[in-house]
Amino acid sequence: MISRWVSQKDAISSVPSKRKVRITSDSPLGRKTTLGDLEVQLMEWIRSQRRRGRPVSIEDVKKQSNRLSASQPSLKWIRGILSRNNFVYRRTTHVSQSSKVDPEVILEFKKFVDRQLTRFSECNVGNMDETSLELVPNINMTLNQKGSSTVTVVQPKSRLRITILLAISYSGNFLTPVIISKRKKDDGKRYSGVLVYFQEKGWNNSELSKRWIEDIWIPEIAKSKFFGVKTPSLLVWDSFAGHMVEEVSTYCKKENVKQCVVPSGYTWLLQPLDVAINKKLKAEMRARFSSWMETHTETTVGGNLKSPSIELFCQWLSESLKLFPRKRSKIPSLASCHH
Repeated sequence: MISRWVSQKDAISSVPSKRKVRITSDSPLGRKTTLGDLEVQLMEWIRSQRRRGRPVSIEDVKKQSNRLSASQPSLKWIRGILSRNNFVYRRTTHVSQSSKVDPEVILEFKKFVDRQLTRFSECNVGNMDETSLELVPNINMTLNQKGSSTVTVVQPKSRLRITILLAISYSGNFLTPVIISKRKKDDGKRYSGVLVYFQEKGWNNSELSKRWIEDIWIPEIAKSKFFGVKTPSLLVWDSFAGHMVEEVSTYCKKENVKQCVVPSGYTWLLQPLDVAINKKLKAEMRARFSSWMETHTETTVGGNLKSPSIELFCQWLSESLKLFPRKRSKIPSLASCHH
């Protein structure tokens, strides 16, 4: 049989191939998209919107395509060009009032920090930040049996928003964390190594900022004394209004605490806690809350699901912080997070 194939080689080679050639968008043989000019215009419009920090949805793209063309492309075509140009839906990781990042601002802050770091011992330098955390997520989707007309999700009545005051030293060690509670009876107490402050709305303010310096910063960062003079320290924090009031600034000067204020709108780039800690910490706290919700059934007198206690909040925070490495090489330091 093989000898017969060899003798008929020329005849067999001349038979047209029926194998289908795979056509891709990158192939020179590929089929050019219809509405090619529209695709180019849409991609440029999306990129320009994203450069300005504007959110863009598929519905927005469809509206823009209708403005640019009378043919009104289908959603299938729009999804196709988005996929072909490597556009996907992403969860927002940062929200800002401005999309502009000025390299000069970053450079000036870097120079200022470098100058300051030569004047202070590493053990007397740290970063403090307040971060708000809502433990109850805004749930609008859940798995449920198909065909149900009503889908109910049981959650605590409160949104369970707490404010955490967190600080980390230049060497990568956490200072005593603080949770701001709305319950007055918890003020000044410590649970699981976490200090609790009271504020009727659960927010930080100038009074609590000053108190934090006295309770946490001075004993743990500026604790060394020489003839009654506290060791000079460098406190890096953001431009929150409660930090900038005259009362806090005067107290810092009195206690030999030099303030280094991160430029407004740049904390996500220049503040170590925002760069490396806060997002992961919130995820850990929410994971513990979710695990607690799976088995928690205790209700209030009114029948609502009972919220976790402040003691439990402190326990979750303490456990979450233990998961972070203590080695400086694994945590962005003040010197490295803006390079």
